[in-house]
This record gives sequence, structure tokens and C-alpha cells, in this order.
Amino acid sequence: MKRINWSIWLPMLAIILLTIEVLMEFVISDQASWSRFLSSIKETNPNGWLIIPAMIISGIIIGALRISKHKFGRRVSVATGLIFIGFSLFFITRMTLFYYGLNESLNYFTAKEDIKNGKIRFYTYGQMHYSSEKEYYAIDSLEKSYGYEVIDAGGGTPGLEIYNDVIEDYLTKIHGKNWRDGFNRKIDSIYKSSNSSQRKIDN
Repeated sequence: MKRINWSIWLPMLAIILLTIEVLMEFVISDQASWSRFLSSIKETNPNGWLIIPAMIISGIIIGALRISKHKFGRRVSVATGLIFIGFSLFFITRMTLFYYGLNESLNYFTAKEDIKNGKIRFYTYGQMHYSSEKEYYAIDSLEKSYGYEVIDAGGGTPGLEIYNDVIEDYLTKIHGKNWRDGFNRKIDSIYKSSNSSQRKIDN
């Protein structure tokens, strides 16, 4: 069986992982477009690019240590490849944790678990204003009639947004594709009714 030439395959794997890392950063961007992507490369702080020659130099230094009997060029190739692979895996893992909110209490998986346990809820942030107690209870009752409740989370996070997206998809499967249209019409009706009652009180 032919032996694997790691001095070739490791650098190739490093290039593939670096490409995946760059594409992931592009895909999860809120303004994902090729023009935006190319623009962001041009706007990158020049000091940020120093990491690449720094990793190459580190590979050369490690290769010079003669920790194996292979030729210098092969040792450098393997060491540099491993450094780039480690760098890429670190950032891919970090971006994955950030995108899916896996390091937060609210994320894709906790949403699935809550759905499984019948706890259907949206988490919001920011102050909610109601013109009256009657309006609050009317909206709360409407939300519960659609099978969910709303909880104030205090602040927004990537995990919270993903959690809410999973809940939204679940409710769409339950109530149909355009369920939000009907829901919003009922909300508007509550607001109009509340404003009408408020005008009568003011008069």
C-alpha cells in the first residue's frame, strides 16, 4: 500500500479549510454579496494579513528543529500545513458556535427541545408599549390562540434570533405559510379598537 505523502496532503487540506473559513465568514455575513466580500478584503487592516507570513515563519522554525529524519523542505511543509489547519479549525469552530449560538442558552437545539416538550415561545428584547391593560391582554390572548407565548429576554443575541427562527418555522408548519398575515390583521384590529376606546375616554 502506497504511503500517504503528508507534505503534499497537509498543505492541500490547509488550503481547503482556509477556503471554507473565508466562505463561511462570507455566507453568515448580514450583507453577503460578492461586491461586499471583495470590498471587505480591500478594507482589511494590513496588520491582519501579517498572520499568514507569521504562520509560515513558524512552520520554517519548527521544520528547522529536526524533530524527524525527513528532509528540511518536507518538515517545513508538514509543520506549516498543521499550523494553517489548526488556525482554520479554530476559526471555523468559533464561527460555527457564533452562528448557531451554541455557546448561549438559547439556540437551534434548545428551540428543538422546547418544541418537543410543548414549550412554544418567542423571546423578544426591548421595551414593549401597550396603550392599556385591555390591549395587553387582548394581544396576549391572541398569541396564545396561535399556540405560543412571548417572553422578554432583555437583550438580543445570535442564538436568540436562531431560536426564534426555528419557532417561526414550526408555527408555519402548524398554521400554514401565510399565518402571519392573518395574525397581523388581528393585531391591527386590536390596535384600532384600543385607539377608538382611548379617543372615547379622552372625549
